[in-house]
Amino acid sequence: MDTAGSAATQTAVKAASEVVTERAVARHRKDVMKRYLTTAEVAERYRTSPATIRYWRYAGTGPQCFIRRGRHVLYDAEALDKYDADEIGGRCAA
Repeated sequence: MDTAGSAATQTAVKAASEVVTERAVARHRKDVMKRYLTTAEVAERYRTSPATIRYWRYAGTGPQCFIRRGRHVLYDAEALDKYDADEIGGRCAA
């Protein structure tokens, strides 16, 4: 009887740990996705159109802190902050 109870307990513990792991993975994905912005979100941030952001990417001007995930292009929000600071710093020094 103890063996059956022990096996049931182990199964329950394993199931609970899988749920916790799935939640942790989902939370991590959500945090990672907050870190990246889409082309449309970057366009909104710079008050321009998504076509302009795509052109900047093509021409090699503007923020170059993007990654490609299949057909998707994502921009690192922290790198955009650094790009903004560098741009402002360069203009103030001139």
